[in-house]
This record gives sequence, structure tokens and C-alpha cells, in this order.
Amino acid sequence: MNVSRSAKDSDYKIVLSLENDLGEKFRLSLNQTNLDAIANRFGDETDDWVNQEISFWWNPKVEMDGEVVGGIRVVPAEAEKEIPF
Repeated sequence: MNVSRSAKDSDYKIVLSLENDLGEKFRLSLNQTNLDAIANRFGDETDDWVNQEISFWWNPKVEMDGEVVGGIRVVPAEAEKEIPF
């Protein structure tokens, strides 16, 4: 996991470095909603997030700037059964 500054935004963003079951690596910049979801499950100390499992799902109802645009939501793996499809 890395913390980096967005060129578009002066705020710092948390960027997760992830690896899936196939060994493919990718990065995800967390918005506040996804950051809160992970912190609520694993705690505020990001060092405790290492090697934890999370899942993603597409939520078509996500809004940005008052417009429905859809977006990725993060769900800690143990909470997957609670995803409202």
C-alpha cells in the first residue's frame, strides 16, 4: 500500500497495491467511502491491512458531484454475503 498525492487534487490519497488469486497486481486509489469501508473492518492503522482480503463490486447507483455515474465499492471479504445486489 502506498500513499500518494493526486496531481488533480491537493489532498493525499491512499493507494492500495493489490494482488488477485492469479498473481496479477494492480493499484486502486481509495475514495472516502471505500477507505471508510476498509478502515471499519480492519482498523485505522493501515499497517494492519497488509495481507487482508477484500472484494470489489460494481454499484450502478454511485453518485459523483450529484450525478449517478456508477463506481467500484470495496467490501471486506467476510462481509461479501451482505452485498445488496
